[in-house]
Amino acid sequence: MLSPIHLVLLTPPLILLWVLFHTFVYSRWLSVYKNLPGPNFPRKGEDWETDWHPLFGQFGTILRAEAGVKQAEWAKKYGGEKGVVRVVGPFGFERLMFTRPQAYQQIWIDKASSFVRPDFMTGVLRSVVGDGLLTKEGEEHRRFRRVLGPAFAPAHLADLVPEFYPILNNASNILNEKLKESGEAIIDMYDIMSRTTLDIICWTSFGYKCDSLLTHSNELASAYEQLISLQSGSNLSVLILVNFIPLAPRLIPYIGKLGAYLRPSSKDADPHYMAPGLKGRLDQRLRVIGMFSDAMTRIKKVSAEIMDQKRREVKQDAQGGSEGWRKDIMSLLVKSNAGQGIGARGGGLTEDEMMDQILMTLGAGHETTASGMTWTLLLLAQNPRVQSKLRNELAGMLERNMEPDMKELNELQYLDAVVRESLRVRPPVPMTFRKAREDVVIDGTYVKAGTVCYMGIRVINNSPEIWGEDAAEFKPERWLNLPPDHPAQAFQSFIHGSHQCIGNKMALIELKAMVLHLLGKYEYELVSPDQVITPTSAVTMKPKEGLHLRVRKTKLAANLVS
Repeated sequence: MLSPIHLVLLTPPLILLWVLFHTFVYSRWLSVYKNLPGPNFPRKGEDWETDWHPLFGQFGTILRAEAGVKQAEWAKKYGGEKGVVRVVGPFGFERLMFTRPQAYQQIWIDKASSFVRPDFMTGVLRSVVGDGLLTKEGEEHRRFRRVLGPAFAPAHLADLVPEFYPILNNASNILNEKLKESGEAIIDMYDIMSRTTLDIICWTSFGYKCDSLLTHSNELASAYEQLISLQSGSNLSVLILVNFIPLAPRLIPYIGKLGAYLRPSSKDADPHYMAPGLKGRLDQRLRVIGMFSDAMTRIKKVSAEIMDQKRREVKQDAQGGSEGWRKDIMSLLVKSNAGQGIGARGGGLTEDEMMDQILMTLGAGHETTASGMTWTLLLLAQNPRVQSKLRNELAGMLERNMEPDMKELNELQYLDAVVRESLRVRPPVPMTFRKAREDVVIDGTYVKAGTVCYMGIRVINNSPEIWGEDAAEFKPERWLNLPPDHPAQAFQSFIHGSHQCIGNKMALIELKAMVLHLLGKYEYELVSPDQVITPTSAVTMKPKEGLHLRVRKTKLAANLVS
């Protein structure tokens, strides 16, 4: 029998042997997927993917490329015959990417019970949005949706729409101030959209006045600005790695402080200092973890304050002392939860689960809508014809009613087409993942239990086989003439089935109100014809350096009273 010391000595070489076997033997010669097409391993007579790395596969390629772009190239090159692409990553681990709508129909709906969220994705989401709806599966997920569903029902959303407009007027006031001197200015619209959507989500979801448009001193706004600045593929890989290490997620606040030991004390406060070589690269990764930990600590602090406020308000209401506006999502949820009983047995949510829902709503509802609105403005700036046509439709509404309700917003057909086309071409969340929890057949391909499937939201949304050869172009008119047999799974921006975004209707109506308000009053142009806007992506896809556009008031604005 081996002694403990022998086991300790044998473990490293056995792990190394397993890694070498899995990387160079199993994934290439023994895997059940070895005959599936994909950008893997050089084969005689085939074009060779030059970015391939023998140890890390296509991991570096994906990390360096714009989210979804490389995958779209692979879907076109390899996905035609079988509708599936095999991609080999670090140490021979394989992922499958399906390229046809019927596969998505099976994964999201027909065979949904055969799939779960991968552990690495659950870990990252839990770090950012708590252990709420976005991290649950099975019966727990169904319980959360039952509790949360009424808060996102159309009847309740209709009550929230009027609350958008005071905040949108604050955004207009900022633009007007910047345009005061010369009538036009180059403005970072991403910054304004991010603050606008944060103010909207805080007020309509929690009754909390963030006022990030009016002041930069709000702690929640400052923390989210710091968190958003960390969005990149490389930083996301750092968080994924941390979540793979046992107990490391609980030690994130302490791990982030280790970087101080890698730099001289005189440089500790300098955010731009980087030690040379490997020490500097490690320091950079630890700073990312430290900044992430600091931002999340502050966000959780404010979230706890919001939760305490909601409890006090419910108590006041019960005593007949209700004051102020009480139609925000969290007020409705707290009241509903109070009458259901707590936890899985009672059907309601525990205190910790309610707290996680605040984090989930902030994390999922803020940055996705900000990115969606930002890409919409860019696409309209790149397409003046569409911008002019949309403004003509909006003018008729704005001249009658500058603050239309949900029904009136949904009656604007071209506005609906523009918003949906923007979400199709530039989805705020470009991809997600599902893992097979059992052996299953998807679109004719056998999928082994434990296999991770890359759900290419941007790939499907921009597929020429589904949307035609002009799939990558911004053409809102296509939504006005969709054929009756057009597959629902061709549009993946909110995904489908039981895991469909619970706030999709709120996101759509919020985007419509923002476009109506900001396009009716202002025109947007690129700063120069050759202006390049580079997306960066971690969970959401946003402009890497912001979105600077040339902005001026419209003729219509002169006739409107803010």
